[in-house]
Amino acid sequence: MHYMMSFVLEAVLGFLVGVFPLLAIFWRWQWREVRRLGGKIYAVHTLGAAFFGIALVGMLGVTGVPSVGQIHFSPNISLIPFIDAGDTGVQYLPNVLLFIPFGFFLPLLWERFDSWGRALLFGAGMSLAIEVAQLFCWRATDIDDWIMNTLGALIGFAVFRGLRKTAPRFVDHCRIQGGRTDIVGLEPWLILLLCWLFPLLLQSVVSEAVWSLFY
Repeated sequence: MHYMMSFVLEAVLGFLVGVFPLLAIFWRWQWREVRRLGGKIYAVHTLGAAFFGIALVGMLGVTGVPSVGQIHFSPNISLIPFIDAGDTGVQYLPNVLLFIPFGFFLPLLWERFDSWGRALLFGAGMSLAIEVAQLFCWRATDIDDWIMNTLGALIGFAVFRGLRKTAPRFVDHCRIQGGRTDIVGLEPWLILLLCWLFPLLLQSVVSEAVWSLFY
């Protein structure tokens, strides 16, 4: 229980400290530009983008992306699929669950990601980036993790498609309406960049603060 609470708190604090300040400046700029061009950004879009950022910070934190001071090339690579699957394969469940928010929020908030092909591409690409990062932090780079993470992203996309079918108006409100500008296209990439920079630069500081509260 303490571990789950510390994980959630670390993700929220990590987002607030390492991502939100710069993102808030961008959001203000984006809001002004979209409104100037006759578009509209509903609050649910910004709230959803914040939840997406928190999920990313938590995902990158739990997968062990190294901080700058911890980078050390220590390859431990497993390229044989499901060699340790066991009888039930239940150990793969966390990897699947971890990527469901990624596959869900991307198409929900930004229409350009609303396709099965892009869900597969970005889910597999994000997981591959994490597996490569684990070469530099004493972690195992495992093809099983890559496969299960990608599956999780596809499940998240399937959940989104179900939501789009049952609540299309809500999905429309989650996306920026009109006022198309190049600034809008920057938003998902900026969130991804800031969430990747956080574990590299600030994760260890926030982790120490959170763990001191629980242990």
